[in-house]
Amino acid sequence: MKMNWLNIFLSFCSPLLFSVASIEAQEIASVAHRFVERENMAEYIKREQDYWKPIAEKAIEEGRMSVWTVWQRIGGFNRDEEPNILIYAEFDKTSDLELYGSGAPAWKKVFPDKKFSDISVRDLFEAKAYLYQKPLVNMVSAGSVEIPEIIRINFAKAPGTLSEYLRLENEVWGPFIAGQIEKGSTNIASWYLGQVIEPGGSERPYDAVTVDGFRSLAEALDPHFDEGIEMPDLSEFGKVHKKVKRHLYRLVAHAR
Repeated sequence: MKMNWLNIFLSFCSPLLFSVASIEAQEIASVAHRFVERENMAEYIKREQDYWKPIAEKAIEEGRMSVWTVWQRIGGFNRDEEPNILIYAEFDKTSDLELYGSGAPAWKKVFPDKKFSDISVRDLFEAKAYLYQKPLVNMVSAGSVEIPEIIRINFAKAPGTLSEYLRLENEVWGPFIAGQIEKGSTNIASWYLGQVIEPGGSERPYDAVTVDGFRSLAEALDPHFDEGIEMPDLSEFGKVHKKVKRHLYRLVAHAR
């Protein structure tokens, strides 16, 4: 028997996950939100997989990047306007951002006989947002893959209460979920907690994100705990943050 927990928690907090296995959080992460027209999506994904994945693998091999992922959004409203591609990359040092961002040295090493126009995706997307995050916690469940097939991103706004919100995620929800993961009483496979560091200001749409990972879309649409699990007190979460939105994405390319 299982108990669906989505309705129980939704009014209190982002559904989160601590796990028994931890991946060391990196110093900084870049996050690009892009919109790709439907007629360009197949070619866009092909170029990411065929060209930019090997380039990312080269950067990782050289120690200039630790992870690179490309995600395609699943469902949602305003699908002809909102971002439908997310590029997430983690770096050990902030100085590596410039090395990777310059692009030219990396792609020429991997594809010396190609023209940049052959591998570029610039003409296939519209940039919607680009930001930097501080990865605070990155955990996976025992026996699961490090990068899940499906993720659910929970966008949180916590004006004036961000530090308290992050504390609650780590000290209240996290330890609880860690125990459930260890016992195998939830179908969530991973959890990430990140704080937006740039751009800043009170007008930014969200301050932090949590990311729940799943092994399949079916599990993402039905996150649950086994029946009889005693839940922690989540009443403080609603006082220190507001969930702005929640999106589903599927993995289309990655390097680690």
